[in-house]
Amino acid sequence: MVTINSPGLWQRARVQAANCADDMYIGWRSYKNVASSAFNNGRYQASYLYAGTYKTGRSISFPKGTGVPNLGTLSFNDNAESGYFDTTRSGSGSALCL
Repeated sequence: MVTINSPGLWQRARVQAANCADDMYIGWRSYKNVASSAFNNGRYQASYLYAGTYKTGRSISFPKGTGVPNLGTLSFNDNAESGYFDTTRSGSGSALCL
């Protein structure tokens, strides 16, 4: 799950992906490059955030049950464009991902 600040609303919104998100543009709304914190609620796998869509660019990882309240401490604030769990990184571009 990635917690993001909604631009212009000054409220927190949550984006949850059960498998993966190739592009953080979900529905009518873009969640690209606005994540300020991240937490891996998974029970079995590490999760990964990438600076580019479809697993491109710089990445950061979170073991299960961990996260950071401020992605700026990892120089990753407002940079996430895609996200995956261990077993879904090979599913990039498939119907498995958002």
